[in-house]
Amino acid sequence: MLYNYSMRKNVLVIGLGVTGKKAQKVLQKFYNVLTFDEKVASDFTTVRELEDCVRNLTAENLLEFALISPGFPPNSLVANLLDELKVNVLSELDVLHILLKLVRTKKVLIGITGTNGKTTVTRLVTQILNESSILAKSVGNIGESMLEAALDPNIQALVIELSSFQLHWTKSVDLDIACILNIEQDHTDWHESHDNYERAKYRVFDGAVYKRITPNDILNSINGQDVMSVLSKSKLAWAARQDGVLWQHLRYDITAAILIALPLNDIMCAELVTNESIMSALSTFQLDPHRSEQLRELMHENGTATPVIDDSKATNTHASLAAIVANPLSSVILILGGLTKGVDFTDYIATAAPHIKAFILIGKDKENILNAIRADEYASRIQLFDIPDNDYVMETAVQRAFSVATGNDIILLSPATASFDQFESYSKRGEKFQEAVRAHFTRYLDDK
Repeated sequence: MLYNYSMRKNVLVIGLGVTGKKAQKVLQKFYNVLTFDEKVASDFTTVRELEDCVRNLTAENLLEFALISPGFPPNSLVANLLDELKVNVLSELDVLHILLKLVRTKKVLIGITGTNGKTTVTRLVTQILNESSILAKSVGNIGESMLEAALDPNIQALVIELSSFQLHWTKSVDLDIACILNIEQDHTDWHESHDNYERAKYRVFDGAVYKRITPNDILNSINGQDVMSVLSKSKLAWAARQDGVLWQHLRYDITAAILIALPLNDIMCAELVTNESIMSALSTFQLDPHRSEQLRELMHENGTATPVIDDSKATNTHASLAAIVANPLSSVILILGGLTKGVDFTDYIATAAPHIKAFILIGKDKENILNAIRADEYASRIQLFDIPDNDYVMETAVQRAFSVATGNDIILLSPATASFDQFESYSKRGEKFQEAVRAHFTRYLDDK
């Protein structure tokens, strides 16, 4: 096959998901862009076609770099091919640095990673900065393009949510402020080991210019004067349980956001981030749907109530445990399960079990969860329901949850797993849960 390449430098975009399509559009302003995706229309839709292209380009030294989607693990066929052909494989963050140089502009770059809380803290920091008259945008793993934001001359700061996948592929991290929120067991299927996952997370500190914030920094500041003075004067209904006490994991996230935002005063050489601007941001902030989202209560004839909580965003064990153990009640009817990502559930079940009245299992990847439950010392007193895999899995799970609920229980969807075996995303899983809950309440009221 003959290739007709332009005189402009060639780049390759691997993967045309949301981020890949936006990257293609931006990069076309500066390069001749070639694309590869096996699932959607692109220049090359098979690995063989891609190999022919790359061999031709590299033989003539005509390929500048390949921007790879973080969805491709390092042991994938495509990744191995690019490595074999010695292609300069870059992440979106690498290309962001290139674009900022091309357009000769400077922005404050803030990177946030961790097993849990990334999205909330990224959005919180962005809101604090905007309330402080620093025009900021949340980008990265949160779903917004770093590259589009790079070309916006009005944006002063990019608050970048970074996954371990993105960090694995990044050669030049080079942030002004970098934060690791926490590191727990997750994504061992993609990284092949927890050590590899942890190493990827710590890459966020590579080249950090001004400030590095660790989990210890956050824990040491959670009751500090700076944080307490703000929390005591802010309206934080979005971060509080029904009894008014702040959820511990959200208090942690708020503390992290404050620590990340305050150094902007030194970087911008002006006192912009103040207690007032932080309080304003916190008081108007709203959590994303499906994170500890309290729906409604099932009222019982004896006057007690069963709260119903959608925590579908808990896609790993650490996030799920935060929702379970933070509850003031120790009678949780837990809907969990999905893609376990190679994680061992033994410690999760051992920690959760004292709080659990019933486990309701959904998902296709159940064996290691079932084994952990059956081996636990509390197994004999906990009800266990294994929901069949069909089109009505969530409706069946919700019906089962309501059937065993009595006074002072909590019905909690906090799956501790990825969703892609039965749902398009964690948000679709949460939406299905909420639909099933509404349907149950409709039937319940009709029966009255």
